[in-house]
Amino acid sequence: MTTRILSVLSMFLVASAAAFARLDLPVATAASEPLLVIVGVTFPVNDIDLADLKSAFRGKRTFVADKRLIPINHALKTPLREAFDRIILGLEGAAVGRYWIDRQIRDEGMPPITVRSEELTVRAVAALPGGISYATRSMLTAKVKPLSIEGKSAGEPGYALAP
Repeated sequence: MTTRILSVLSMFLVASAAAFARLDLPVATAASEPLLVIVGVTFPVNDIDLADLKSAFRGKRTFVADKRLIPINHALKTPLREAFDRIILGLEGAAVGRYWIDRQIRDEGMPPITVRSEELTVRAVAALPGGISYATRSMLTAKVKPLSIEGKSAGEPGYALAP
């Protein structure tokens, strides 16, 4: 059943991405605003362990408060994606692709869903129970909320996603 839900979601995201690709949306840079971890407003927690965040975005089945996390990535080569991959995977550029090929060959997980636009990423997180991604403050809507990481919010000393 979960596979079917993910398949339907993927088809929705691909179809919606085509419409959003034609919009001229402002692109935030990772250097201009801190990265935030976002979930839908109904997600039952306000804080996440860094280990759980890394596990989910490294393709491992991860649960928080009995909800399976469904990681959603931004498009490749965007400033947000590059900053997030550098922090969470510890990799840059082509090394990210090699990482996922190796994981798939070893049957150790699938990469997160990738969405082509920032707006669609936020909408998918809001609509999908367990959806989790990253964004900047300017991308937040009333349907998503930022999570603190191990008790620290963006801008606080020791925040895990600080550049």
